[in-house]
Amino acid sequence: MKIVFAKQDPATVLKQIASSIGGPTLKNMISFNLGKNNHLEVTIKKAGTSHLSFSFHESPQEIIWQLTSQKIALAHLAFKATIFERLTNVIERQGGKVIDQH
Repeated sequence: MKIVFAKQDPATVLKQIASSIGGPTLKNMISFNLGKNNHLEVTIKKAGTSHLSFSFHESPQEIIWQLTSQKIALAHLAFKATIFERLTNVIERQGGKVIDQH
């Protein structure tokens, strides 16, 4: 899975994504953390904890986060496709695109 945005500040992009997640329940379940070298960690907490880790790359025109690892909680396995679909919708509403969803 790749998350691609037009070239801009990665921290600003994540603030926009986090602010458009949805209602307070969903905002309390999903967190985005930008680490060293703009490495992205997405954490989903509810009846277990899942982690998605993304490395960061940039080109002259784009910023790209590439999924490097995922640890999906047993309770989340049945909803994995739904979680990825919701994340994709939020990313697309903010002007990004998701490549290779699965």
